[in-house]
Amino acid sequence: MTDIDAAFAAAEEIEFVARIYYQTQSVGTPVILPDEEMDTVLEKFKTYGQKKNEVGLMAAGNRLVCMLRVGRLLILTALMGGAVLVHCLETILLLAGEWTLTGLVIPVSSGLTGGTVSIIALLDARSRLQEYKRAKDLFFENGFKSRIADLFIHSKCQRQAVGEAARELGLATELCRYYREKGYCWYHILPDFTFKRPDLFFTRRYWQKTLFVPYYQSRHFL
Repeated sequence: MTDIDAAFAAAEEIEFVARIYYQTQSVGTPVILPDEEMDTVLEKFKTYGQKKNEVGLMAAGNRLVCMLRVGRLLILTALMGGAVLVHCLETILLLAGEWTLTGLVIPVSSGLTGGTVSIIALLDARSRLQEYKRAKDLFFENGFKSRIADLFIHSKCQRQAVGEAARELGLATELCRYYREKGYCWYHILPDFTFKRPDLFFTRRYWQKTLFVPYYQSRHFL
């Protein structure tokens, strides 16, 4: 944790305690704990809650579950690509000692294709996870705003990611209605520009935004 993070966390705690004090004053005179009891509380607080390694494991587990929910279509694609790769490797091993150039062309090319599809799908799922976290923070801070939904409207996987964030915050109905009004249905899977600007598939910017979205650290959630 950096000094800025620590200062922000301390400010949040002070604000929380101040709110409790203000609320107790509204119903009467609050009882202030003596120093001896505060010392006891502070001593017990040293071992309160989860240990750092437990929190780390929980955060890692949450990220894995989120990735499975957010990128379920992509994860399924990755599994299918992996299955093709494994099948091709098995075929190649069964042909050991009987390899011919023509006999290896199909399993090798199919295996490379399956492996490539699997890697691309996993990278895509990771990028959608970053967008999910960003969208969830934005919705949490601002409520449902169409300009936030528009940031993640361009592909089925993006809409699925932001939809998961909206669902967790109780905003799924508004988001679904908005996307329907924009003309999107369940069968709109390919990116918007697929037929209008297919040349974008060959640009560096497209692959960066699709597979290499920078890691996003959520401001409010694990």
